[in-house]
Parts: sequence; structure tokens; C-alpha cells
Amino acid sequence: MKKNSMNHKLIIFIGSLASMAAGYIHIFIVGLGHGSILLHLITFMIGGLLQIILGIMIWNEKYIREIFWSSAILHGGFMCMLVFATVFPVPFLGKTESLGDIGLITLLLEVLALACFLFLFIKHTRKTVVKHIILTFCLGVFVGSSAFIFGYMAEGFFPQMKNTDEIHGDHHDH
Repeated sequence: MKKNSMNHKLIIFIGSLASMAAGYIHIFIVGLGHGSILLHLITFMIGGLLQIILGIMIWNEKYIREIFWSSAILHGGFMCMLVFATVFPVPFLGKTESLGDIGLITLLLEVLALACFLFLFIKHTRKTVVKHIILTFCLGVFVGSSAFIFGYMAEGFFPQMKNTDEIHGDHHDH
């Protein structure tokens, strides 16, 4: 597939849109929905902003390698955190979260953005597909699990930040 072909530009457009939409959800729905927990607010606001920036930067294919690995960290990490949040108690919240509609939409956007960026990276670099899929998965799991572990460790240092009365519902699940 040529870099200037219509299919190539469509993949860039879809990946860009998915990344920016996931970022928007992280900032305005998830981040603000968890706003009473400062560490959650900071994580989702910064992560969401970076996802929007990646969605814009993908149009400059000169940086496809950097954008892909940043995407693997952000999108893969958020996907892993979402899975962990449905299985393990969320740091500072003390309970698991349900997936909900917004969580499912965000997860699909993360998968779509990462798949598009992976496709562009492989086409651009002509690297082995399976190797990079495995590396992408491992990086996402590492980042997501590290964020959860960091959150649990931070609970011990900032017990006053632990939120016990916030009610989480489907409208801002992640």
C-alpha cells in the first residue's frame, strides 16, 4: 500500500479520530468523573491530552515510530487499566468498576487507534507483524499494571486522598 493511497489516508484518519475521541472521553468524562480523586484526575487528564496530541501528530508520518510506541504505552496502558479496574479494587476507590457503555466505547476506541497505529508502523518500517503485536501487548500490560501498582503504593503515602463516598455509575466508568 502506497503511503499516499486513499486506504492509507483512511487508516490515518480512523486512527487519528479514535485516538482523539478516546482522549476526549478520558479528559471530559472519566477524568472529571473521578475528579474527587486527585491522582485519577491527573492520570486521565494528562493521558487524554497526550492521546489527542497523538491523534494530531499521526498525520506527520515522519514520526511514525515514536507515535506508535507512544500509542502502545497510552492506549495499551489504558486498556490494561480498564481490565484491571473491572477485576481488582481501584486504587483510592477501594472497589471494582463495572465496564458500562462509556467503558466499552472507550475500549473499542483504544483498540481501533492502536490497531491503526500498529498497521501504519508495520507498513512504514516493514517489521515483523507478530513480534510487534506481542511487544505492543506486553508494553500495554506492563504500563497498565505499573499504573495500578503505583496507585496501590500511593494509597499508603496519601491515605487522606482515599475516596470512600464517591458514587461511581455507568455514566463515567472507564
